This record gives sequence, C-alpha cells and structure tokens, in this order.
Amino acid sequence: MKKYNVFVYGTLKQGYGNHNFLENSEFVGNAYTFDKYSLYIDNIPFVVNVPVSHIQGELYRVDQKTLSEVDRLEGHPYFYKRKRVNIKLESGKLTRGWLYFGPESIGKLEPSGKY
Repeated sequence: MKKYNVFVYGTLKQGYGNHNFLENSEFVGNAYTFDKYSLYIDNIPFVVNVPVSHIQGELYRVDQKTLSEVDRLEGHPYFYKRKRVNIKLESGKLTRGWLYFGPESIGKLEPSGKY
C-alpha cells in the first residue's frame, strides 16, 4: 500500500482539534520546512508562498484514504492547495512531503513560523 508524507502545521498537529484525522497514521517526527514561507493566523493558520521563516510542524506517513480525508477537510484544491515541499526532520534528515498552502495572506503574520 502506497504511503504519503504529509507535513502539518496547524489544527492537524497533536493536541489540536483535527488531529483525529491522523490518529491511525505513523508519526515520523517533528520537522520544519526547508524553504521559508509565511504563516498567517486568522482563527486558523495559513501558509503562503512568501519567504519569511521556516514553518514548524509535524510529519506523518499516511495512506491514500487518510490523504483523501485530509484533502476534504482542507478543501483541496479549492481552498487550501496541497503541494510537495522539502521538509527537514529534527534529526537533520531531508525528505519531501505534502503541505497545504492557504489561499492568501489572511490574518496576522506569525514571524516565528510556529502555530
């Protein structure tokens, strides 16, 4: 069965309201984006493709069913748009993973890159 790396930075992380979507998935580790993006917060977080900081989050290995469920939650491709990016794990290992980009710069910029 094919698995996919998904990088989460908001409500899908452990301890947040939508983490139940990933509860049966493999937690790979804490990670951050290799490239810099912008994190905006307006009740929920949005990452946009404007270089400000490395986005901090968690990396998961998910199956196709889980990826489809998370796509529906995120409104991909009509609201958030899922794109593959370079991810760096805390261990220093580089990999690639799907990241959901928000539609625009909504809310307040969080320069630390952490939600």
